[in-house]
Amino acid sequence: MKYFDLKLYIRNLQPNDETILSKLAKLAGYASTSGFIKWLDDPKRDIQDFDGLIKIVKHLFPDRETEIMERYAMTLESNKKTARQMLEYLSCNRRMEAFRQLLDRMLGTTNKESLEWAKVYNLQHEWLINSYILDKNQFLNDVSHLKVKDEYLNVFVKIMKCYIYHYKRIIKWHLR
Repeated sequence: MKYFDLKLYIRNLQPNDETILSKLAKLAGYASTSGFIKWLDDPKRDIQDFDGLIKIVKHLFPDRETEIMERYAMTLESNKKTARQMLEYLSCNRRMEAFRQLLDRMLGTTNKESLEWAKVYNLQHEWLINSYILDKNQFLNDVSHLKVKDEYLNVFVKIMKCYIYHYKRIIKWHLR
């Protein structure tokens, strides 16, 4: 998969439109253009708000959002918050190749928070790919043994357990 340098692309828009950076900074949720420019100019810097990143990409590429996000994921520093949030984005949008590649990079990191996210999302990836053939008891055991410190991941692990219980028919959903 070919990566996409979104920051460079945005920087190259400036000569054609003097106001583009301030427009995009506002879309991304920055109070001033200077914070946005700092993000653009520092390859290792995280964007202030992941939702702002999505808004920028939707604005610039309305018909290619998931493709651009998938390609941009390949440029992310695996120890950063943006990479962790990108796991959820790729998972929700079923961009499995990019999801796997980002996971593999994050599973090799020494950053404890990113590694924790990678371990949880590695199980999510396994579920998305193999849910119909997985041994549900073993998978439930694997998920149940996850010990996470991050409060968002803790909720996500509980949601994963609910899906497994549902598939095992332990929880029956009744809509009346």
